[in-house]
Formats: sequence, C-alpha cells, structure tokens
Amino acid sequence: MRRTLAFCALAAGIAASPVWGQPADGAAIYAKYCSQCHGDTGDGVGIATPYLKPAPRDFTSGKYKIRRTPTGSLPLDEDLERVVRVGLPYTAMPGFGTVLNDAQIAAVVTHIKSFSPDFADPELEPEAIQVPEPPAYTEQSAELGKAVYEETGCARCHGNIGFGDGPSAPTLKDDWDVHIRPADLSMPWTFRGGGTRKDIFRTMSAGFNGTPMPGFHGSIEVEKIWAIVDYIASLSGNTVEEPYGTMIKAVGRDEAIDLAQGAALFENAPKTTFPVVGQIVEKGRNFHPSAVAISAQAIYNQDEVAIRLTWHDMRAETSGHNAPDLQVEEGDDHDRFLPKQARGGGEAAAEEGDVWGDAAADDSSSGATWS
Repeated sequence: MRRTLAFCALAAGIAASPVWGQPADGAAIYAKYCSQCHGDTGDGVGIATPYLKPAPRDFTSGKYKIRRTPTGSLPLDEDLERVVRVGLPYTAMPGFGTVLNDAQIAAVVTHIKSFSPDFADPELEPEAIQVPEPPAYTEQSAELGKAVYEETGCARCHGNIGFGDGPSAPTLKDDWDVHIRPADLSMPWTFRGGGTRKDIFRTMSAGFNGTPMPGFHGSIEVEKIWAIVDYIASLSGNTVEEPYGTMIKAVGRDEAIDLAQGAALFENAPKTTFPVVGQIVEKGRNFHPSAVAISAQAIYNQDEVAIRLTWHDMRAETSGHNAPDLQVEEGDDHDRFLPKQARGGGEAAAEEGDVWGDAAADDSSSGATWS
C-alpha cells in the first residue's frame, strides 16, 4: 500500500515541504491537494479516480463514514479535520497534517462542507456520540462479545471469525451501487477509522453512512458494544501494530518432508507476514490488490525446502473488478506498462511444476505449499 499511496500523493501534487505560511484559503487548498481525486465540484470524480479503490468520497452527498455522530447524521467539523489531518489507512487518502496547519485544515473542511446543502440546514446540525475511555480488556468481555457479534448479525458480512468472508459479503453494495468489502476484523491496522479499541467503539456506535454497516448507538447497551469491541480486538491478539517482517526464518529438521501433513508440517515454523501492494501490469488488478498481506513459513532438511504461503481468501468476491478468475486482455496494450526488455514475456515452463515444484494439497482454505 505504500507504493499506492506514494503514487496518489504524487498525482495530487502534494508539496515536498510544509506550507505553514500560506493563507487559509479553503478553495485554493482544495484545488491544489484534493480535487485530483475528489473532483473540482466534490463529486468524487477526479482525474485519479479510475485508479483508486475504494473510490474517493463524494462530498456532494453529505454521507461520511468516519464520524462521532449517530447513523444517518452529518459529521462534526472535528471528524472531517481528523481525516484530513491523519488520512485513511490502506486507501489512497494520505494525511495532510505535515503539509497543512490547523487553520488551513479548518478552511478546507469549510470548503468541503459547501459541496452539500445539508450542512447549511440548521435542523441537520449533528450531535456527538459520547465515546468514553475504554474499560480494561478482559477475556470474559471478549467471550460475551463473540455471542453479541453473532446475535447482531455481524457474522453475516464479516464472517464467523472476522475475515470479511460472511455469506452476505459478495452481495454488499454502497449507496452508489458500488460493490464493497466488509472489513477483515483480524487486521485492525487496516481499519479506515483507526484500530484502537476506542476507535472501534466509535465505529460500532456510529456505523458507516452510505454503506450497509449500521451503528449500534441507542439500539444495544454500551456494555455490549464494548464486548463486541473486545471480541474484535481478540481476533488480532489485541494489537493494532502492523505485523510485517522482512525475512522468512526457516526451521531445520532431520525427517523427510511429507506435504500430505499440510499445516501440521509447519506448526513449529515462525510465520512472517509481508504487505501486498497493487501493481500496474495486469489490467483489472491495477492498483486494486485482492489481499493486503501474505504470510510465509518455511522448513528444510538436507534435501528439500518447503514453503507455506497463507492469505485471507477473497474468492467469494463477485464484483467483477478484482475476481481471481478475471480474464486479462491479451495484446500490445498488456505490454505497454513493462520495460522494453520485458515486453512479450518469456517462454512457458516445459512441464507443469518444473519451476516451483508441484502444488500440494493443504488443509488451509487460503494458502499454498511448495516443495
């Protein structure tokens, strides 16, 4: 994702140094830093929009996801300012806190609000949801949260263990009729609104306007919301830090490597997780990776090395934009992104399996093993 963000930052013309001394002209700031993605009129259709997924926010709708207000309500100014300041993780929306000062951020937020008439209606003035400091995390609360998670229907979209693969996931669309994915709850570092327990409480309370994600403020007890928060936290080991590494540590063994053992073969091998980013080679997948991370484990003996790769399987996605069986167009257009020396590709392997070895069955539904 870092490369994707870097591309979008360049496309938006972000300055290399802060502009602390510039006057707080919201329209000018918007034109310089925001319009390339969000459009000149705030409709979410800018010159960079075709390359971005999720799509940039349509400011004319008045529908915002990251808020401290009840479902269906407008956001507070502080909500919008926070997003401008820190950005949205794992999207093309960077933070401008080192580029714009507080007055400039407030000015551009005022300009953004002008795109929707709802902000001028005094009857729609939002009221903040109280987001208290988190109580201490307990296993008992997480266990209760698992039950509430099931009772409230969270699993229908997010899946039984939060991988974002629930039975309703392939059918989900936002208010613009665009297919969207439910969050993978086991990766809080990717959460748009932040992955701390306090952030998750706010999201669970307010919901995401414009999406099927409801807010539970006023519909279930605060204690139950915190219980769901604790269950979600438990899915990642109660951490919000990105778990990425740079080296696979292989474990040696004297015994023969029998791939029929599947995942059990690697139970003593440490797992290293790497981020997965978009690419510009295959049409249809440009900048839109179907996974954000892949984990690797390795074992070896005197004669062989076996590597196990696992990722959260998104094969259920049916949006057609990034499905694994998406057909890639052939022809010169496919090569135009490649260096001249690489155009045309190479020759196919003489026999299946003679490069990576024979793919072996694995008892994981989302992985592959080679030896």
